[in-house]
Amino acid sequence: MLKLPGEFWTAIGFIILAIALVIGAYIAHLLVSHRRLRDQQLFSAGVLDASAALIVVLDMDNRAATFNKAFEQLSGYRPRDVQEQPALAQDILPDILLAEPRPGNHLPDFQSPRQAIHALKSRNGREYQVDWQISYLKDSGGKIIQKIASGLDVTDLKLAEKKVLESQQQLLEYQKMLREMAELAEEEERRRIAEQLHDRIGQSLALASIKIGELNRQASSKEVQRLLEELDGNIQNILKNTRSLIFEISPPSLYQFGLVPALSTLAKRFMEEHQVKVTFEDDGQEKPLEDSVAQLLFRAVQELLVNAKKHARAQQIWIRTCRNEDYFRVELRDDGVGFDRDPFSLPPESLATPKPGGGGFGLRNMKDRVEYYRGNFTLETSPGKGSRFLIEAPCKKQ
Repeated sequence: MLKLPGEFWTAIGFIILAIALVIGAYIAHLLVSHRRLRDQQLFSAGVLDASAALIVVLDMDNRAATFNKAFEQLSGYRPRDVQEQPALAQDILPDILLAEPRPGNHLPDFQSPRQAIHALKSRNGREYQVDWQISYLKDSGGKIIQKIASGLDVTDLKLAEKKVLESQQQLLEYQKMLREMAELAEEEERRRIAEQLHDRIGQSLALASIKIGELNRQASSKEVQRLLEELDGNIQNILKNTRSLIFEISPPSLYQFGLVPALSTLAKRFMEEHQVKVTFEDDGQEKPLEDSVAQLLFRAVQELLVNAKKHARAQQIWIRTCRNEDYFRVELRDDGVGFDRDPFSLPPESLATPKPGGGGFGLRNMKDRVEYYRGNFTLETSPGKGSRFLIEAPCKKQ
């Protein structure tokens, strides 16, 4: 039998000892690594659970990997609930989180982060508005391997925003009501003044003219007759101006017959009084309007006529009214000097000084009032080529 030398066994012993030490060191390293990994997991879990944000981690098959405590408390669900009932995910998680990408997706549409507001339906039936931010975890090759969603409960914020919007809408309704009341009061006052001018001054002047006519027939002197005729002529001029003033303040035809007859009368009067040719056309269709809208359109055309004569120095004006679906349309064109730039683009302070075409500040106010009644006001113009105004206002619903 071969007898091995003692040195051999000594070497073998050292080798075994070295291997044991290496294995022991490796085991110790594994234990330390395991402890560190466990500590890191506990730390991460503690951070997630301590976070006020809702945190959800899904794999690429939309299986719930992690819900933090905040999400579980708000939703009432745990990861295993979603794993057992996949349809639950549609109620508690946003669509963009559940949507593709599939594993390995590199599409730019899924670059992180992405954001969405989602209505989360909890286990107890209550609905929460959650503002989600979605990000994607990728491996070293750039492939998406997990989907991470962090969300904030913004239910109270959304309710507050809704209340603010409702309050703003209510305020707008109040403003509209107050404005309509103010305009109604103004029109009533105009009608009252016009009636007083007609009843007190107009009738008195007409009666005075009759008396002067009687005196003229009884007068024996030619000089007295001439003076009486001159006086009667002055009274007739005053009476004519009074009637014109009454029409400008509160046109009777507007309230008795409607906007179209009132505009037709306005065109005739303006042509007679200002020696400007005014052509009026109407399509003959029925165009019912609220009283406040009819009054607004009449005042608008009235002001545009004055502007065309006074500022644009127009010699011819065309007015056309028609119905365009559910809107009453008024078109006014003139052959005046036009505008050198769009008056609606100018700052309000620059409109204080009259410019070629004039009427800027009045036009701005007119446009605002038309738009207040859900209408449209447009202007086409160029220097030396006249202007075209187009006003549309909604017809009254029947």
